[in-house]
Amino acid sequence: MNWRRLLIALGSGATTFLLVGAAILSVIPDIPGGIIGVFGGLFAGLAAAVVIWVGLGRASPAVERVVLGYAAFGYAFLGIWFLRYGHFLDGVGFQGQLVGGLVLAVAVVLVDQFGGLGQSTRR
Repeated sequence: MNWRRLLIALGSGATTFLLVGAAILSVIPDIPGGIIGVFGGLFAGLAAAVVIWVGLGRASPAVERVVLGYAAFGYAFLGIWFLRYGHFLDGVGFQGQLVGGLVLAVAVVLVDQFGGLGQSTRR
């Protein structure tokens, strides 16, 4: 099993879940939007994870790095959110969480580009 490919697929699913859920919630207010947003995001995230898992084995290194950054954003955003929820990062607002997720995603891609985080997902 290729662990790198699995982690990228799961991170891409998490990022898609967050984006689709937030988009639905912004369109449909209150409780129905929350319920539909969670289930819509869950379905879209699962679909994205499967598509990434299947397609990443044939992707070029450039596409793989873009998807790696997309997945890293989801992990970073959720990690910062958990730290905020646990009151370890009380001074960080949503904008800081968003910027932090973007900065960490770019850092992961740069380290992969120049430092080599691991082997390719192709097998």
